[in-house]
Amino acid sequence: MDTTLTMLGSLLQQLEPLLTTTAAAQRVHALADRLMRTTLNVAVLGHFKRGKSTLVNALVGYPVLPMGMVPLTAIVTYVEAGPAFSATITFQDGRTAEVPIAQLREYITETENPANAKRVAAAVVQVPTARLPHGIRLVDTPGIGSTYVHNTAIAREFVADADVALFVLSVDPPMSAEERAFLEEVARFARRLLIVLNKIDRYSPADVADVITFTRKVVADRVPACPILPVSALLALEGRIAGDAARIEQSGIQAIEQFLVQEVYQAREALLVSAAVNQLHMLISEAEQQRQATLAGLATSREELTRRLDMFRQRVAELDVLREERDALLRVAQARLVDQHLGSALPTLRAELLALANQLPALIMEGSERSLRAQVRAGGHWIVETLRSTTVAWMQREEPALLDVLGAITERYRAALQRALDALQALAQDVLAVPALQVQVPEPVPVTAHARLQVVDEPVMLELLSMWLMSHLPGRIGRWLILWRAQRRLEDYADRMVGSARYALRQWIAEQLEERRAVLESAVSAVLEALT
Repeated sequence: MDTTLTMLGSLLQQLEPLLTTTAAAQRVHALADRLMRTTLNVAVLGHFKRGKSTLVNALVGYPVLPMGMVPLTAIVTYVEAGPAFSATITFQDGRTAEVPIAQLREYITETENPANAKRVAAAVVQVPTARLPHGIRLVDTPGIGSTYVHNTAIAREFVADADVALFVLSVDPPMSAEERAFLEEVARFARRLLIVLNKIDRYSPADVADVITFTRKVVADRVPACPILPVSALLALEGRIAGDAARIEQSGIQAIEQFLVQEVYQAREALLVSAAVNQLHMLISEAEQQRQATLAGLATSREELTRRLDMFRQRVAELDVLREERDALLRVAQARLVDQHLGSALPTLRAELLALANQLPALIMEGSERSLRAQVRAGGHWIVETLRSTTVAWMQREEPALLDVLGAITERYRAALQRALDALQALAQDVLAVPALQVQVPEPVPVTAHARLQVVDEPVMLELLSMWLMSHLPGRIGRWLILWRAQRRLEDYADRMVGSARYALRQWIAEQLEERRAVLESAVSAVLEALT
């Protein structure tokens, strides 16, 4: 078998210069290298925050990869057995650098290397562990489906290099339509496929069993023979670190380790041959498609090609006009509907604030001139802070309703863009023989920030007013005027607070609208760039 692998590796190396695309050449080069070294890529793939990095850490027995609550992994990271802990960073320009394991997150995470600003191509981590068989290399990949579109692209690009795939799901939420489509894509390349149902420690055995049954039904017509293994990667990692055999057994990780030994390691040479044959079939298919496209292009007259291109450019121009029109309508509709909602909701806030302002006289009792000033200052501070906190609480109660209004508007906008993109892609496929991209306009990103209230404080003005009146008017008249003027000031302040709340919520909704619009526009621009 070693001779066969060497021959296949040599054959692929000879094919590499003949390939017409960089991506195909890179795939063949990587596969030839794996054949020569008898090394399998076991890719850990799936949606973001399903626990992929935690699973890799559990399988090697050490927390070498960063883990967290937000999407972290942004770079393809290889983890393999080695003589000592080490991390090697390969940059896109071909440079390499050895870094301590503790600094790995500076290169492979979205938080510390946003949008891959450091131009990292890949990372290789070696761990002194006997749990990972020789010739098996775990590959941690960025999750698909997050707001970081480039992470999804990196994960999809790596699929072709996956000899074996551990497709990670979690109990809640269950498998989505996007994940099922991604699983189909992975199944085209991986010679072995295992679905890992993670985070079972958070749910009852009955709930886990229900999700396994649901997942089997969802994938039955796509990958019917694919096994599903439940696991708690976090429990397994904690058990490995603590040397707790009970936790390790409870986690279910041993079933995955058994899969890696029996289904992967013991069959690695056959799997590599199968992967090589599969790659050759795909290269032949791609070459045939390219040949057919070339022949079709030669058979098409210059006039017909010009006519088709003109038709396509016209549709692209129409899409641009649609985007501009929809963009303008989106902003107008947002302003109108938000004003309608606030127009009916703000009177309630004003009445609540005025009722608070009217409490000032009750807070200020009879007393000396100094005592009155102190009472005005203290009462004014208390009421102003109460007005502010009441307004902020009211704004946060109104935010979900405003987001519902915005969601209805942006969904119509998203649906219109989706229809236009579908029509354009269908035209490109029909007129220009471009393969369908099947791009979905993404859903809006979740909102995490609240509206910010900004308003000038009043207590100092109340205190200055009281001091002036007490020094120029008799005590009773001065006291009465202080209370009267202070209450009027607070009523004016309450009105300004209402105006500030209106402005803050309108600005906040405008920011949310712009964020959503930018996400949608980015998707449209990506399709246009791919098609043109």
